[in-house]
Amino acid sequence: MRIGIFNRWLHTLGGGERQTGAAAQALAADGHDVTFITTTPTDLAALAQRFNLDLSRVGLRVIPDLPYSDIAEHTAEYDLFINGSHMDLIPNRAPASILFIYFPRPRDLSLLGRLPLGVVQWCASRLVRVRYEYGFYGMELVDVGWYRAMSRRAGFSVPGGRRGVTVQLAVGNFAGAGPQRASFSTQGTRLAAFDVAPSGGNFRLLTLRVPPELSRDARVTIDVESDVAEPDPATPAERRPLGIAIGQITAGSAPSRFARRLIERNLPRLLLQTRLLLEYTEADYLHTYDSILANSAFTASWLRRFWNVESDVLYPPVDTASFTPGRKRPLILSTGRFFVGEHSKRQDVLLQAFRALVDSGVTGWGLHLVGTVSERKRDRDYFAELQRMAAGLPVTFHADADFATLQALSAQASLYWHAAGFGVNEEKEPLRVEHFGISVVEAMAAGAVPLAVGKGGVCEIITPGENGMLWNTTAELVAATRQLIEDADLRARLTAAARERSTTFSQEYYGAGMQQVVRALAENTRDKQQVCSAPPRPG
Repeated sequence: MRIGIFNRWLHTLGGGERQTGAAAQALAADGHDVTFITTTPTDLAALAQRFNLDLSRVGLRVIPDLPYSDIAEHTAEYDLFINGSHMDLIPNRAPASILFIYFPRPRDLSLLGRLPLGVVQWCASRLVRVRYEYGFYGMELVDVGWYRAMSRRAGFSVPGGRRGVTVQLAVGNFAGAGPQRASFSTQGTRLAAFDVAPSGGNFRLLTLRVPPELSRDARVTIDVESDVAEPDPATPAERRPLGIAIGQITAGSAPSRFARRLIERNLPRLLLQTRLLLEYTEADYLHTYDSILANSAFTASWLRRFWNVESDVLYPPVDTASFTPGRKRPLILSTGRFFVGEHSKRQDVLLQAFRALVDSGVTGWGLHLVGTVSERKRDRDYFAELQRMAAGLPVTFHADADFATLQALSAQASLYWHAAGFGVNEEKEPLRVEHFGISVVEAMAAGAVPLAVGKGGVCEIITPGENGMLWNTTAELVAATRQLIEDADLRARLTAAARERSTTFSQEYYGAGMQQVVRALAENTRDKQQVCSAPPRPG
């Protein structure tokens, strides 16, 4: 099969990119013609080296950073389209398709959550009555209000009317130094055409009049064509070909104008939370995929709760072959970025627990913290505070350590501490806990017994007392650690079980699972095509 794998973030070489890379490797090895599709030039050799992959038989296709509806056109060129791009729900048009879900966009389905959302959706559907049909990027906020930039061609629709329709909107040019020519038409009849000067943050108000003979249908689509400013290679952060920007569309009625003001001015926070639900109809896009793969049962459960969509679980690939045990030392290891934020690895909690462990009489053991430190001031301040907390303790920091250092420390570590999700109520804030836990599996492969916060996807990796320990308070962490330090037989038994468990998350296991999913999907697609092409039964 000809397979296209889309990942907008391929160049970032993150966890999702590891997964899409491993999928490409496995499917190319299975004889398929595999191509990455992305919007930023990417060094596939660097991707392969970073994640220990063979991508020599995988192609790369770089396309402009287009609106979802335009990217959808590219999906039709493949027998199988795989969307591995986090938070990018591209509508699929290929005969077969797979969507990777790393974690679903939150959506509050409780009664209190549905009530305000329902109000906004009712306003949008009954009063605002505008649909962005194709060619628009996501909604953005400038000082003067909300708008959508378009690519070269775009369209929106409003309700029709036997007496004609008056459409009011604001247009702006935020793309470059020169004017952009824009034209508006419906059913091939031009309604207006003019040059839009650079806006500098301001919009130009425009009124379009659709005559009665062109507005009798239930909805009237306004097609827009615009000059575009092509991406500037000197500004890699902006890779979109930008046409004019359009905002504040109303169909001319007083209720419509009132609803727009209600939503855009009086409920900005709620609009931020629900704008994609209102505009992009992402739930509809989900149903264009034949197979949805979640990275853990935890993620699958929240996909069901947030979106009422079922999925299969395929655990992400872990390069377990790069982590092997060495001569073990009395060393506790923890890995993760040093930063303050939603997914903090909470090294501060680990330092508090380690001080309590030392104060309880444990000697001869050291704690090693490995991770990168960003240039953000708050992250640098957090790292400095951690160093102050560690004063007088046998703690070693390995800031921005290379992979070889991580491998060596993992081989020597007897225990592995993991505090992500500490103190979080996962029922209220599931985004803040581990959705899987790749670093935990890496440590297990190297023969370190894991002790992790018992929340999220980590609970699917560790069976307490069998191949590791789970904890939720520092007292529990200290007690479990002392038990393992004092009982060498228990530690040895859990080490062996941890290594065995880690093999079920290897890249080989993932590749075999991915091949199985694609084979089943291909078989189902052939069955559908045979049914559709079967001759009619004789009467």
